[in-house]
Amino acid sequence: MEYINIIVALQILFLFLILYFKNNNYLNKLLSIILLIPAITFVFNVLDILNILPNDIFGIAYFITFPIAFLFAPLIFYYIYLLCGEKISLKHPLFIVSALTLLYGFYGLVKFIWLSSLEKDAYVRSIKNDEFPTEILTLSLLFFFLQQIYFTFSAIKIYRFKKKVANTLSSRSNLKIDFTQRLIILIWILNIISTVSYSLFSRRMVEFIMIPLVIFLIINFIFYYAFKYQAIFNEDTYKIFLKDIKLINSVPIAKKANPTIKNKLLAENIQDLLERNKSYLNPDYTIFDMSKELNCSYNEVSIIINKEIGLNFSQLINNYRVEESKILLKEKIDSLTIEAIGKSAGFKSRASFYRAFKNKTGKTPTEYIKS
Repeated sequence: MEYINIIVALQILFLFLILYFKNNNYLNKLLSIILLIPAITFVFNVLDILNILPNDIFGIAYFITFPIAFLFAPLIFYYIYLLCGEKISLKHPLFIVSALTLLYGFYGLVKFIWLSSLEKDAYVRSIKNDEFPTEILTLSLLFFFLQQIYFTFSAIKIYRFKKKVANTLSSRSNLKIDFTQRLIILIWILNIISTVSYSLFSRRMVEFIMIPLVIFLIINFIFYYAFKYQAIFNEDTYKIFLKDIKLINSVPIAKKANPTIKNKLLAENIQDLLERNKSYLNPDYTIFDMSKELNCSYNEVSIIINKEIGLNFSQLINNYRVEESKILLKEKIDSLTIEAIGKSAGFKSRASFYRAFKNKTGKTPTEYIKS
């Protein structure tokens, strides 16, 4: 059992170092700290399994480890609000309940410290034999109950946010939101499984084997999305994301486009604007820039593009960029590299160029040239 805990703790530490030091932005640093919390619990698990802590130290460590583990769900909740470009007050009802629970945990710690040596030995033996004292049982029930509430509210929050910006942000930003939503859903499901497992298996089985395996799945999910789909923000993409979110949050979303505006923003007019100005060649071109050119709000433009053309803004712009790159591939492949052609067509990176090109044509630029 100790090997599972050690392996997962080391895996978490590796991901922590990558997120905290490689990608210099606040969201990644916060996520890395959140992921480090279970590692502390697993280190305590190893010490428990090896039975190398005296009972008085074990009891103190047990009560100290609890509030650290308890911070996992509130920090996830806080992380989601930051991703949505919103601030959350420490006076939020969930935070207040969490603070009261932590105070109750501190009461348990003080109570344990004041026990005699014999009482401490009996107290620790009861924990190890799954015969929990009242305060431990109460804390455990509150812990899983509040975690599930935090994760549920987080899932709802990211769902609403994704729906709000679905047709507005770039595909790269939407990918990061998709990643976060799937991560929260995964955590939500696994937390239910872990909670139910306590009624089916012993505490040691759940905490020393099942929960480490749950965290192992979460960590590998993050690794998979981070490296295969580049779902983790870097410094540049995070700045662009924050700028877009700030603009989105500053304008109320219209549920329906005004008929007068809708007539003005027919799909033909938008396409004519793009073909005439070729604004899509600017890699930083956004729906906010288009809305200024059309003298309309961004959400009205988004609704028209979505309903009349059947695409979101990012897809529409990338389609124009792909068509431009096809022309450049035919005319300038002898004088420019494929990466340079992608940038000339408005793509920021080789990866985004290849991804959009293959989504549109079914081929990579290299395969397109050969054909």
